[in-house]
Amino acid sequence: MTQLIWKFFFLDIGALQCNKSDKMGLISLFLFNLGYLVDFPTTYISPVGSSELEFRFGAEGKVIGRIGVSPFENFVFGVSYGGENILGSGSPVYHSSPGVQIKFGTQASKLSFAIGFDSEKYEDSPIGIYGVVGGDLGWKLIPYGGVNYRDSLGVFFGAEAGISNFMSIVSEGFFKKDFILNAGIRWKFEEQVILEFDFKDILGGEPVRALKFSYVGYI
Repeated sequence: MTQLIWKFFFLDIGALQCNKSDKMGLISLFLFNLGYLVDFPTTYISPVGSSELEFRFGAEGKVIGRIGVSPFENFVFGVSYGGENILGSGSPVYHSSPGVQIKFGTQASKLSFAIGFDSEKYEDSPIGIYGVVGGDLGWKLIPYGGVNYRDSLGVFFGAEAGISNFMSIVSEGFFKKDFILNAGIRWKFEEQVILEFDFKDILGGEPVRALKFSYVGYI
C-alpha cells in the first residue's frame, strides 16, 4: 500500500511532463494538456486529428458542454452550449445561441503563443478575442499571460503547477472592477481523462464551486 501511495503522488517529474514519445505526440511544455486554466485560455493546441470533450458544472444548476476538433496543425475549432437550472429544481434556462471557439497556436523553444476567439459565457462575460503566451519555467510550473477584448480591453494571467504525476493546481486572475482570483485542482485518472474542482472569485467572500470533466484524445 505504501508503495502504491508513493507511485501516485511522487513519480518522477519527467513522467508528468508528456514527452515526445507519448502516443498523442504532446510536448513537454504542457502539463495536463488542456486548453483552459479555469475559464481563461492557455496556449495548448490538441494534436492533429484529435478531439476535445469538456463538461462544466457550476452554480444554479449550470451545465456547459464543449467539443473541439483539430483538423490541421496548430488549429482548434470548438462549439459549446449549455444553460442554467439544467441540474436541480426549476425550469431550465438555455443559452440563446451556441458558443464558438477558434484558436491558432505555435511553439518556439520553451515559449508558446496562441490567438483566438471564444464567445461562450462561462461565468461572467465571454472572453472574446484574445492573445496568450505561456512558458516552461521548469519544476512543473507553466505561467500564462494574455489580453482579451470583448466590450473593453482586459488582461489576464495564471499558471499551472504540477504537484504529482496525477495532480496539478491551476490559478488565474483578472480585473473586473475588482481583482478576481480563480483556482482549481486537477486529477488525471486516465491518460487523457481529467477531473477538475474549481473555486471562482476566491477573494469575494463566497467562492463559486464548479466541476469540470475533460478529455483530449482520438474518438
